[in-house]
Amino acid sequence: MLALIGMPRSGTTWVAKAIDSHPKTYYLHEPDSVKRLSIPNIINEQDADEYRQTLSDYMNDIERVDGLKVVGRLPFYPKAYFNGAQLVFNRMSATASKGLGRFFPSLGKAAPLLIKPRGDYEVFFKSIESMGRVSALLKADPDLKVLMLVRHPCAVINSELKGEAANKFASKTPIYENWGLFEKLLFSDTAVQQGLTLEGLKAMTPAERLAWKWRIFYEQMLSQADKPHCMMIQYEELASKPQAGFEKVMAFYGLDMDPQVQQYLIDTTTSHSDAYYATSKDPAKAMHSWKQRLDEDTIQQITAIAGEHLNNEYWSA
Repeated sequence: MLALIGMPRSGTTWVAKAIDSHPKTYYLHEPDSVKRLSIPNIINEQDADEYRQTLSDYMNDIERVDGLKVVGRLPFYPKAYFNGAQLVFNRMSATASKGLGRFFPSLGKAAPLLIKPRGDYEVFFKSIESMGRVSALLKADPDLKVLMLVRHPCAVINSELKGEAANKFASKTPIYENWGLFEKLLFSDTAVQQGLTLEGLKAMTPAERLAWKWRIFYEQMLSQADKPHCMMIQYEELASKPQAGFEKVMAFYGLDMDPQVQQYLIDTTTSHSDAYYATSKDPAKAMHSWKQRLDEDTIQQITAIAGEHLNNEYWSA
């Protein structure tokens, strides 16, 4: 089984659909956002064994998570385990379910009628919920290959603030005032070591709170980066060197650079859309847009908290 773990607004959908474009993969889009895990968002490595069985059972059953959001993420690509008629049927079924969901909301969440894969395929799922659970995931399935995608904190926070301003998120509570989440983050090793408190976070600016959120999740993932079957890669590396970057990703997953993957990279890096959830982005514009949008005070607030992690080839420029 293959996994892509990353923070929201880090390019995870762009990368996930590249993996999905490979003929051997069966993609599940954020299954733990639909069938939620009844375990903490933050699991420190010393506590990982406690959740081994729960996560093992979840992953053994993950293909049963079949809501429209999880299995109906278009476009659908030709697969080695489907013939042409099966692919067309699935495309039409998912498209119809999405269309009907605009008029009948319950259908927008239900599982569409899809032909399931059979034979030789790789289950691949993406998660933006489990950044703090990587150590437990690896304990639950030692053969799981986990790619952790990370992005410059200023880029992530710029996108989060932009999304809040444009009402792009379902929750009416701003992400920088999600005190329930921040309370959970206080159990992380990072928060304990830094002496963070909820009162202290409430006294900070929105950008500072989001910077601490980024740092906590980043350090949770970083602590697992040298484990077998685990790799961390920066969005900026993939955006600046798509061919070489995705060759590295595919090799890690044990997949080849199939022509469909090659075509996906061409299609998504040679056109640009400013739509908030678009996957087609000019790499140079997508990587550095935060430099024009964030004011200097906000950048300084973020880098004061996350700065020790920014001294590398792709983030120090």
